[in-house]
Amino acid sequence: MHYKKYIIASAISFIMATSPFWLPALLYALGASDGIINWSLGLAGASELFTTLGIGLLILSIYHYRLKRIS
Repeated sequence: MHYKKYIIASAISFIMATSPFWLPALLYALGASDGIINWSLGLAGASELFTTLGIGLLILSIYHYRLKRIS
């Protein structure tokens, strides 16, 4: 996989990791139902997973970038 794809995947993972902080407020402002807001609060349990995944993908993209620079 190209290093730019890892960077994009890392950014998406970080957005998902921070979603428990901004998604409930956004959904509430848009007038979403309580069920959807509770579902978004359930993402808080997966926040650590997405953070770890984002850091791993970022490190992997740096590694692939450096390999490309060397060769």
